[in-house]
Amino acid sequence: MKLLRWTISIALFLASAYLFQHNLQRILHGVDTAGVFAPILFLILHCFTSVLCLPTVLLVLAGGILFGPVAGCMLNLLGATLGAACGFCISRHLLPGVFRPKENTRMHAWVARVEHQGWKSVALLRFAPVPYNLVNYALGVTRIKFSHFLMATLICLVPNKIVVTYCGYAGIQLFDLIQS
Repeated sequence: MKLLRWTISIALFLASAYLFQHNLQRILHGVDTAGVFAPILFLILHCFTSVLCLPTVLLVLAGGILFGPVAGCMLNLLGATLGAACGFCISRHLLPGVFRPKENTRMHAWVARVEHQGWKSVALLRFAPVPYNLVNYALGVTRIKFSHFLMATLICLVPNKIVVTYCGYAGIQLFDLIQS
């Protein structure tokens, strides 16, 4: 029964990821035409991509295109932080002990260091070339305080979200300039 649940979960994950990646343009058009609900849909989309470990750079660029540099940056930052929190909580509450390393292993030593350093570890991992979404899940199985995870994530994502959101905004401005 447990194997069946894992198989179904993985199949749903893969199907969702495939459908999302192949319909991104339609999805973003839906967000763009949602009027006052567009920011809410955009935040939900951010959480969805984060939980499914999908690349979010196109979504962050789209935030700059759809909402402009300031609102887009705020929505991207909030969406990425909410998505990180979702991944962390899923890992912490649905996978307790599943990926917990055994005693006397290198992984156990790494987890112990991460737990001891708390928010500093989160900050370092946010700037390291490690897939962002996997970090959320990996840190969820540690004993790092959720508040430390959330604050370090929020603060350390600011530079990335500012730059990438502005690139999306500037890119569409340049495109419009070339078209006119």
